[in-house]
Amino acid sequence: MKKLLMALAAGLVCAAAAPSSMPITNSCNVHVWGAARNTEIRAAPSRDARLLGTFRRRAAVEGATDINGTFPEFRINAARGGWFRVVHADYGDYGDPLPRSRFYRGTGWVRGDQLGGQVLAGRLYAGPSERSTSRDYGEPADIVEIRRLLDCRGRWVKIEADIGTGWVNGICNNQVTTCN
Repeated sequence: MKKLLMALAAGLVCAAAAPSSMPITNSCNVHVWGAARNTEIRAAPSRDARLLGTFRRRAAVEGATDINGTFPEFRINAARGGWFRVVHADYGDYGDPLPRSRFYRGTGWVRGDQLGGQVLAGRLYAGPSERSTSRDYGEPADIVEIRRLLDCRGRWVKIEADIGTGWVNGICNNQVTTCN
């Protein structure tokens, strides 16, 4: 019995000391759009995971507000290792004659380099808090295109853009306005 208890204790110590290979999943609530030519939703946060769907930019149609077409839009609620969990996907209603359509039901994962949006000029923070160090970027009316999403927590999103890399509080997810 004593040997069994010692073995169990040793196993617990080893398990506690071993680093986890699974990255932490951060919780968030952000609306973004697919910024890639083809946005892939996968069953797990891995390029090797089963492909659940590929979504393309919606072509512009006669009478549409945006003459270039629109990207699919996603609601994300978690991030893990540069991947984002999608819980809702559709094409926004931008006044084009095609109806708003929800084309994906369920959850899946999208790589951060396939997601984007815009932010208005403001402050870029070192962490997901207004108490973290920050720096100003852009002029008040400037719109900054996001190159990729890196992480998220709550309404905060860590982005990579021409202005640099850092955290912003919210993304302008409307593809045809400036969100002021």
